[in-house]
Amino acid sequence: LEVDIKIKILNSNLLYPINVVHENPGLESKIDIKLILLGESFVEIPVNILIKKNAYDTLTCFNALVFLIGESSKARITPSLMIHEKNILAASHGLVIKNIKSRDTYYLQSRGLTFSEAINLILSL
Repeated sequence: LEVDIKIKILNSNLLYPINVVHENPGLESKIDIKLILLGESFVEIPVNILIKKNAYDTLTCFNALVFLIGESSKARITPSLMIHEKNILAASHGLVIKNIKSRDTYYLQSRGLTFSEAINLILSL
């Protein structure tokens, strides 16, 4: 299972639970999320990854990158790894939440970029 999620959220609330269960040997799951939250947005993503007993030689990886644009955007992402098997290849999670303030885009806008172009340039770094 490989999932790549990219979402732009404007003035909305989103609850997006993710549940992954490894029941058999040799399974892999890789989940990458990139979120851009604008305005008054709020996102909550509870992530539950379970590796059951006898699901040996499994690999699981969860990563999230969240950009908060504006003073009121908020994100709550809670990764949880529950591992009941000793012989797995790897299990990991990572999370980065970056606040992009108006002063971050001001310099680029003063050089002729629009707000949207400035945001896209920052996000591409």
